[in-house]
Amino acid sequence: MLHEIDPRTLDITFLQKPPGANSVVFAFQGDKVLVNTSLEACFPLASMLDLANQETIYLFRIDETEFFLARSEKVKAPAGYSYETVFRHTLRNPGHLTFALTTAQHLHDWYSSNRFCGACGNPLEPGSKERMLRCAQCGTTIYPRISPVVIVGVYRNDELLLTRYAGRAYKNYALVAGYIEIGEDAEDAIRREVAEEVGLQVGTPWYYRSQPWGLSGSLIMGFFAELDGSRDIVLDSFELSEAAWVHRDDIQAELDGVSITWEMIHYFKYHPESFTKEQSKRL
Repeated sequence: MLHEIDPRTLDITFLQKPPGANSVVFAFQGDKVLVNTSLEACFPLASMLDLANQETIYLFRIDETEFFLARSEKVKAPAGYSYETVFRHTLRNPGHLTFALTTAQHLHDWYSSNRFCGACGNPLEPGSKERMLRCAQCGTTIYPRISPVVIVGVYRNDELLLTRYAGRAYKNYALVAGYIEIGEDAEDAIRREVAEEVGLQVGTPWYYRSQPWGLSGSLIMGFFAELDGSRDIVLDSFELSEAAWVHRDDIQAELDGVSITWEMIHYFKYHPESFTKEQSKRL
């Protein structure tokens, strides 16, 4: 998946420092990022940009490469670079640089949406000892927000429930998913989302694995759950354009190296031994 960058390692230790000449700088304009799609190392180095009078923030390090964020959305593109939609670039070029991009997007969105204190309206200032924002006027502190999401592979014998989103750019198959609401645990959120989106009931969900997803500022927790009751789908057409039971043999499940969605679909297709009633109870 996108965050699996072995043998490289991510170091998120908080530091305050300026970028060096060979530091990678992420510059955003809305949902677009400055990139050169013809290069393998496709994001600009600090030495390529005019950063005079530009505020930059240290983000993290992958191996020995340091990554920074340009706070301004007015960074001029050097020759060969242009601003391109982040989502499209993510699907085209998985790898450690794309994981760095989505994590930087997460932090860019957080910084951009927290410029002023929600309690008193004064400007927020970056913390000096940890990644946080603080209001000097009233003392309010704000930390990066991570939204918990559940995704569930609903199955019945050799069939998996596959869906398609309504009104989104992503048109491929997906699984039922949604944000955990206040007061819910992950299992309750799964039962609610399945009931709301497809009108089905499921038994006790069992945990698969998780994935950070910077594009939505989320931590996605993956589960499987066996159908408990009628298999008749009642589609929420506001959320989904399609939902169908698909037999394991008919699933086209090539790993994309990016999303937990397709890893889970792939797992259902190629690991039928994990979906017997006895095995599911042990997991």
